[in-house]
Amino acid sequence: MRLIEALARTFGVPPAFFFDDCDEQQAGLLQDQVELLALVRDLGVSAAQLRALLEVTPEVRQAIADLITTTARAEAVRLGHERDHAKDRVAP
Repeated sequence: MRLIEALARTFGVPPAFFFDDCDEQQAGLLQDQVELLALVRDLGVSAAQLRALLEVTPEVRQAIADLITTTARAEAVRLGHERDHAKDRVAP
């Protein structure tokens, strides 16, 4: 029981989350939250960076989100071109 409670505290979910009889709708929301926390951790986003986002206006947050989206698309295009060029160099 202590292990389940520790896991629940670590992931910010109720202990019932780890059992089959947990409400599926609630579990879905909690699973989304756990996945979001894992993404934040994997990306290396700090708590200070997230708090800083809370201190700006919604318009600024939207501008930051738009910048991230635009940058990610440009990076995907760039990587696609690099892969295409690498294939051209390997092909006879």
